[in-house]
Amino acid sequence: MNSATRRNPELARGAMKIADTIRTQLVQRGRRHDEISLKWNPDPDLARRRVTTELRATLADCGSVHQLFSRDELRVSCERVSTPSVAAKVDLIVASLSAGLP
Repeated sequence: MNSATRRNPELARGAMKIADTIRTQLVQRGRRHDEISLKWNPDPDLARRRVTTELRATLADCGSVHQLFSRDELRVSCERVSTPSVAAKVDLIVASLSAGLP
């Protein structure tokens, strides 16, 4: 993707950090990388003025979880994923998928 197409690189970095944190925590709980699918809708890198972006986290044979993240949560996550609201959402996603909740 060229730089002219990228509209919100700060949001994209935040989304990437959130996804990496979720993936890392699931792997630490014994899941394989190939079992984990994390998809953003719309793509935070191309999202225009949407207030929220949805993350669909899927764990093979366990189900999937949908979680909304605000533009502000994505923006601050490009620096750190430890803000209370983001950390709580990440924990909820990981716990739900680890427990096998659809």
